[in-house]
Amino acid sequence: MKETSIILSDRISKKAALKLLFVLILFLLPGLLISGNNHPEDYFISPLKIPLEVTGTFAELRNNHFHSGIDFRTQRREDLPVLAVADGYVSRVNVSPVGFGKAIYISHPNGYTSVYAHMNDFFPELSAYVKNAQYAQKSFNIELYPDRNQFRVKQGDIIGLSGNTGSSMGPHLHFEIRETATQMPINPLYFGFDVSDTDYPVMESLAIYPLGMNRHFSSPMYFPLRRQQKGVYTLSKDTIKVNVTQIGAGISAYDNLSGTVNRNGPYEIKLFQENQLLYHFKASTFAFSETRYLNAHIDYHARIKKNKWYNKLYLQPNNRFSMYELTRNEGVIDLSQETKQNISIEVTDFKGNVSKTSFVLQYSEPSEAEIFELGENLTLFPHNRRNTFSANEINLKFPAYSFYDTVYFQYEWTPPVKKDIHSAIHHVHRNDIPVHNFYDIKIKPYDIPAHLRSKSFICYENSSGNPQYLSSDWEGEFLKARSRDFGKFYVKIDTIPPSIRPLNIREGKNMTTYDRMTFTIEDDLSGISSYTGKLNGKWILMEYDPKNKLLFHIFEEDLSSGEHQLFLTVEDNVKNKFQYIINFKR
Repeated sequence: MKETSIILSDRISKKAALKLLFVLILFLLPGLLISGNNHPEDYFISPLKIPLEVTGTFAELRNNHFHSGIDFRTQRREDLPVLAVADGYVSRVNVSPVGFGKAIYISHPNGYTSVYAHMNDFFPELSAYVKNAQYAQKSFNIELYPDRNQFRVKQGDIIGLSGNTGSSMGPHLHFEIRETATQMPINPLYFGFDVSDTDYPVMESLAIYPLGMNRHFSSPMYFPLRRQQKGVYTLSKDTIKVNVTQIGAGISAYDNLSGTVNRNGPYEIKLFQENQLLYHFKASTFAFSETRYLNAHIDYHARIKKNKWYNKLYLQPNNRFSMYELTRNEGVIDLSQETKQNISIEVTDFKGNVSKTSFVLQYSEPSEAEIFELGENLTLFPHNRRNTFSANEINLKFPAYSFYDTVYFQYEWTPPVKKDIHSAIHHVHRNDIPVHNFYDIKIKPYDIPAHLRSKSFICYENSSGNPQYLSSDWEGEFLKARSRDFGKFYVKIDTIPPSIRPLNIREGKNMTTYDRMTFTIEDDLSGISSYTGKLNGKWILMEYDPKNKLLFHIFEEDLSSGEHQLFLTVEDNVKNKFQYIINFKR
């Protein structure tokens, strides 16, 4: 009986284990499919009727983010028909003067969502739906989620026209495929789109980073790479000597797809130490919530100071980006046991073209002059703790995990160099050190008259030396703002309203032959916050293109003939307002 019960118990446990395994497979399958690149390659058609030319690849390095899709060239033209890549329904539509501009999201029955951005217009029924909502909300900016049965589309339907709206810097189609359940973007090239690429990636230069304690104070070393033959790059000398045992490597590389001159991002990067894989990056999928970890992935110093993009092939302590297939020892090259090591790097494009470089790292003991001693006036900010700083009429509060590594914080202040600066100039650490989270900054200005307090704000001075407005509020005698950058901060006052200049309209002009009226609007300091147009006393839709400083209204077909009056108001971020009135005929 005892033996029977043991056998029966064993059978039950096996059955339960199989059941648990089945449940785990169902739960993990979507993630396994994404990471394993098992995607349908014949489900989606091309979103354009022209041959596909990629001008921007998935996970390409961009300012503060990884590129979440691929960019298709539209032959330097706008208004090309954009096609639904598969059956589905419009699940979301967005209109914004920045970012994606005009964008359509189509959900498909296979669990994916396709995204089409920077469009000029949508198909007529959707365009009318969007315009009605804009008039109802009295806003150009709008985000809508139609019912799943409201706008059904078939594969190959024209869903709109390509364009250059939003933050696009030239006519193209930004295209994405996302997992619908998580909204995580996936490399669209996994889905079988016909893209040619016979060119090998280009490896421009190598970076070597001393790590350990020295990582905070030692300068990286940069070495140009020379092309020896197709896919093979070399240094001017085979051996690089270093005086620390912990080393990080970085690579500046790009890929030209066939027929394009754009410097596209590579698909994979691998680092080997003595033929053992140490680091492996693959442009597969990521979450939007982690995209700012780009600043931990790149050599941020080289980006700010040299305008150069380097992929760092090791991980900083607070780099939580998920697109690393492998990081052995966090990608750090260890020379503590063997002082001479063979290192190689491979850069691969999506079609499997591989470029390689190899070199030797050799450790030698540092001289006394090369040994660093921690100086004064440095404040230790651990990356995993909340940190605060107060001095000279400035207060700073950093949430935990605001930095990618420990920061040896530096601060100084200098008197204002111009009369229009109303505080000390606060030099908050170094602008070539990235900050991940928003932090609070409070600055006490010099005496500001009561009537100008509402016009006062904190500025961040960017790397070009231009002040950038930060939304600011008064807390007692201090102005408070938030920032995600280190650098120079100070207080300014803006009392000058924005400007409005008509481009194709003047007082009394007959606009019958024009489909729109167009203006340029500008603000020199705090920036444009809002704009309102009223035609004959009624709100009208004004479309804003900030990159070109354009504001325009497309005349409605039902506008009656005769005389009309436009009342246009533009306001900046501290509520300086400019009003413009013009009469015209149509």
